[in-house]
Amino acid sequence: MSTAALWGGIVLIALALCGVGLGWRLRRLLAHPSRPDRAPPRGAAWRGILYAFTWGMMP
Repeated sequence: MSTAALWGGIVLIALALCGVGLGWRLRRLLAHPSRPDRAPPRGAAWRGILYAFTWGMMP
Protein backbone atom coordinates (compact mmCIF):
# COMPACT_ATOMS: atom_id res chain seq x y z
CA MET A 1 0.00 0.00 0.00
CA SER A 2 1.34 3.40 -0.92
CA THR A 3 1.60 6.34 1.41
CA ALA A 4 -1.08 8.28 -0.49
CA ALA A 5 -3.55 5.40 -0.15
CA LEU A 6 -2.80 5.09 3.56
CA TRP A 7 -3.37 8.80 4.17
CA GLY A 8 -6.49 8.69 2.00
CA GLY A 9 -7.90 5.95 4.22
CA ILE A 10 -7.05 7.89 7.35
CA VAL A 11 -8.75 10.99 5.94
CA LEU A 12 -11.87 9.00 5.00
CA ILE A 13 -12.08 7.52 8.50
CA ALA A 14 -11.66 10.99 10.01
CA LEU A 15 -14.39 12.44 7.78
CA ALA A 16 -16.73 9.58 8.68
CA LEU A 17 -16.13 10.09 12.41
CA CYS A 18 -16.66 13.83 12.02
CA GLY A 19 -19.94 13.29 10.15
CA VAL A 20 -21.19 10.80 12.73
CA GLY A 21 -20.23 13.10 15.61
CA LEU A 22 -21.86 16.16 14.06
CA GLY A 23 -24.99 14.19 13.20
CA TRP A 24 -25.21 12.88 16.76
CA ARG A 25 -24.85 16.40 18.20
CA LEU A 26 -27.39 17.83 15.78
CA ARG A 27 -29.89 15.11 16.61
CA ARG A 28 -29.49 15.79 20.34
CA LEU A 29 -29.83 19.54 19.76
CA LEU A 30 -33.00 19.21 17.71
CA ALA A 31 -34.55 16.78 20.21
CA HIS A 32 -34.81 19.49 22.87
CA PRO A 33 -37.78 21.83 22.63
CA SER A 34 -36.95 25.46 22.09
CA ARG A 35 -37.21 27.66 25.14
CA PRO A 36 -39.91 30.33 25.10
CA ASP A 37 -38.97 33.98 25.28
CA ARG A 38 -38.58 35.10 28.85
CA ALA A 39 -39.79 38.66 28.37
CA PRO A 40 -43.33 39.16 27.08
CA PRO A 41 -43.73 41.75 24.32
CA ARG A 42 -44.98 45.09 25.57
CA GLY A 43 -45.07 48.64 24.32
CA ALA A 44 -44.95 49.87 20.76
CA ALA A 45 -42.65 48.04 18.36
CA TRP A 46 -41.85 51.20 16.42
CA ARG A 47 -40.18 52.72 19.49
CA GLY A 48 -37.78 49.78 19.70
CA ILE A 49 -37.01 50.02 16.00
CA LEU A 50 -36.43 53.75 16.30
CA TYR A 51 -34.08 53.17 19.24
CA ALA A 52 -32.16 50.43 17.43
CA PHE A 53 -31.55 52.49 14.26
CA THR A 54 -30.67 55.85 15.86
CA TRP A 55 -28.20 57.08 18.50
CA GLY A 56 -29.42 54.58 21.09
CA MET A 57 -27.47 51.60 19.70
CA MET A 58 -24.41 53.35 18.29
CA PRO A 59 -21.09 52.12 19.66
